[in-house]
Amino acid sequence: MSFKLPGPSLYPNIKLSRKGYKKDSPDVDNPQNLIPSGDITMEDVEFPVHGVDNLGNEKVMEPGKNYEFAGSQVLETPLAMHKGVPHWKSKAKYRKDGTLKKVITKEHPDCDDCENYKSTIKFDKEGHIKSAKNNKTKNKYKKSTQRLSRAKWIKRDMTPYEGLAGESW
Repeated sequence: MSFKLPGPSLYPNIKLSRKGYKKDSPDVDNPQNLIPSGDITMEDVEFPVHGVDNLGNEKVMEPGKNYEFAGSQVLETPLAMHKGVPHWKSKAKYRKDGTLKKVITKEHPDCDDCENYKSTIKFDKEGHIKSAKNNKTKNKYKKSTQRLSRAKWIKRDMTPYEGLAGESW
């Protein structure tokens, strides 16, 4: 009897994994794992993992915690690590009313060989991106909100703060 998910997979070239990145998993060294469930446990996982389900919901998952996704499949990707240290470290700054003001992402101070990276994403009071820039792009459209909403680097840098800014950042 073969196992088949309902409907086509969004990732036909990635093998399904039941154990994901757990330390005893045969798939722990894969560049990506596709989990056939929306319920994810990070117990026995030794590093943070980025997850995105087949409905587009994204989360950064920390070791030792459990997560629920609305979708029926989750694509897991280990976060960029170097010698056991994340490549980047993010810090959020908030207004007095609790709304997100800006997010600054820099290379992690404990990562000696990491690339020199810095980004700053600023938000208006409604939670929309007001401006964004980083030192790896030319920032030609740093104030064009249409272009910024499609920038992959912004989505990556904002993943830890999911739900804190407005829906359309």
